[in-house]
Amino acid sequence: MDSLPRTALFPSLALCMALGACDGEPEPPDAGPMIDAGIDAAVDAGPPLTCTDVMRLEPAVDGTASVMLDTSMTETRPRDLGLSCGNNEAELRWAPQEVLEIAVPGSGPMQVTVDTAFPETEFTFNTVLQFRQTCEAVPTGAFPPSCFDDTGDEVRATGSITVEGGSTVTVIVTGYSEPPAEEMLVDEGPVRVDVSVTANARPTIDDGRFLLAGDDVIILASGTDAEGEARGVAVNFYDASGELVDIYGDGEATLDGDVFSIPFDPAPSEVDFSAEAEVLASVVNLGPFVRGRGIPTVAFRIYDAGWALSDPLMVDVADAELVGLGETCGGPQVCRPEMRCDAGTCAALPAAAAACDGAIDFPTIEVAADTAASASVTGTIRSGAGAIAPDADCADERGSAGAETIYALTVPDGTYDLLLTTDRDGTESTDTILYVRGACPDSGTELACDDDISGGNRRSAVQIRGLDAGTYHVFVERFGGLSSGTLPFELEATLRPVLTSGAACDDTEMDNRCASGACTDGTCP
Repeated sequence: MDSLPRTALFPSLALCMALGACDGEPEPPDAGPMIDAGIDAAVDAGPPLTCTDVMRLEPAVDGTASVMLDTSMTETRPRDLGLSCGNNEAELRWAPQEVLEIAVPGSGPMQVTVDTAFPETEFTFNTVLQFRQTCEAVPTGAFPPSCFDDTGDEVRATGSITVEGGSTVTVIVTGYSEPPAEEMLVDEGPVRVDVSVTANARPTIDDGRFLLAGDDVIILASGTDAEGEARGVAVNFYDASGELVDIYGDGEATLDGDVFSIPFDPAPSEVDFSAEAEVLASVVNLGPFVRGRGIPTVAFRIYDAGWALSDPLMVDVADAELVGLGETCGGPQVCRPEMRCDAGTCAALPAAAAACDGAIDFPTIEVAADTAASASVTGTIRSGAGAIAPDADCADERGSAGAETIYALTVPDGTYDLLLTTDRDGTESTDTILYVRGACPDSGTELACDDDISGGNRRSAVQIRGLDAGTYHVFVERFGGLSSGTLPFELEATLRPVLTSGAACDDTEMDNRCASGACTDGTCP
């Protein structure tokens, strides 16, 4: 069973600190890493503790030591696990505890796994495990994790760390104190604890790339893990002077505190691996953080299933090569937003593909060879989130996150200007966003976009000159589209012929336009 730390792979405290996603000023975490049993640690707060009443286990390499405990029999004051382990409500974090002291056998890096998910442990006992260097020493860093709670839907905890053979590790066995009543879980009781120890060679990293793809981040890494269990990459950030960036904002930058961990997806199973990790802007604003701070360099450390870490590799921050629909992708070639790399080729995300498949055919515009013609439609824009958004320079994220109504408009043979507007009576007071793409799910084919015609007119209008024959997709959104209810709009499209030299033309350019130069005395130059 893979173990999940209490602090997730995306350490929320580090993220909100670094990327401005918190309300107010966060506190640094109390639970943190154990690396080679050599971390700095703070003395436990509160009344003096006696850690003499502990149970010592001496598992063999590739062996398991098992013990039955009953935390409900504990009478001593619980040790303070910190607000990042178990219940994060300060007044509720005092579930009964038992303490194990594990003599780690062997030499070199050894993975210590502690498991409570057995029939002898009540399935309602929401167990929590915290690894410590000593009984009194509260872990203070953020990564790798030292605290482990649920594993998927399983509330009985499993956790692993990697330390040096010959060291001693303390494990606090406890529960998530006072779980919500509706969960029908308990925070104390009988528990079977198995401790197993296996050799765990640290991963190595050979190469890596940190690529900015708009607001998203793509991480590529290759290396070796003897057990074939590479799981992700831990990233530290360095400023232009080469100094480690304090993403916590607590005045102190540390390698294992100011770190952002990103899992590989999918996790490779090969000893020699090449893997990719992605951080989407919708998850956390890592791209804007890196750009805004002008960070030129990052350090990669690969971690495995036992949280063993490779030595760091310094990697330059670079821009990804954005590629479009149907183009080859992978490595530094990254599909534009609203697409994904599918078997080496960019394809629309399912939601975007469905939205494009649902495009409405715009009425045929019966245009003459030299005279403009128009057609219009009325429609509504539904509430809720959309699958496609215009260029960020056209409308900010707050305004363009809503649903879209899409039309497929056909331009006949020849060359035409396309003029589109929602400045019609049927739009009423709807604040529209209007944009056009050559390929519906590919943002790189966006030809024009408009939010407001003017400061006093919140309707939209675009003009695209010199379009060749083909089908183009027209998107109508409303600004602030996530609000409730549907709103009406009217969309008018005009095709204006573009004429060649010597053709008879309209000096006003209402009916047609010359391809080169202005119409003079009724003739195109």
